[in-house]
Amino acid sequence: GTEYFSAENYFQSQKCVDPDTGNKTHEFEVVRNSGYGADCWSAGTTVALRRDWEAVKVRKMYEGNKAKFEQNPELANQLLSTKGPVSFNNSTPFWCHWNAKIMELLREEMRTPPERNQQFIDHIWTLITQYERDQSARIK
Repeated sequence: GTEYFSAENYFQSQKCVDPDTGNKTHEFEVVRNSGYGADCWSAGTTVALRRDWEAVKVRKMYEGNKAKFEQNPELANQLLSTKGPVSFNNSTPFWCHWNAKIMELLREEMRTPPERNQQFIDHIWTLITQYERDQSARIK
């Protein structure tokens, strides 16, 4: 499979995947090889966005972060040790909201079944799915 430097690197690279074929555009490797943090964010701001980007971007952020926690048990345990609402700062209101929801969802999904709140998981997935539907309806 393809390796990424970080969840953000995965996320930014996904802007360059054709939604119809799954083929990666020529910009994909440029973004994927751009590095960490601000470098990959900056590379991702210069690409032509796939036409369905607004509809898929929350799920792509979820996928990148899910892989991060699956591959880093120490980070997963740090997230699992937290309780209550997650808050984010230093981003747009959109991403502060969705990154918090994604972290809360991942934390709940990683809990063992007796501790897991399936109702909460279902609720967050409903929010994500509704966002995707709303954005997909705007794509012409």
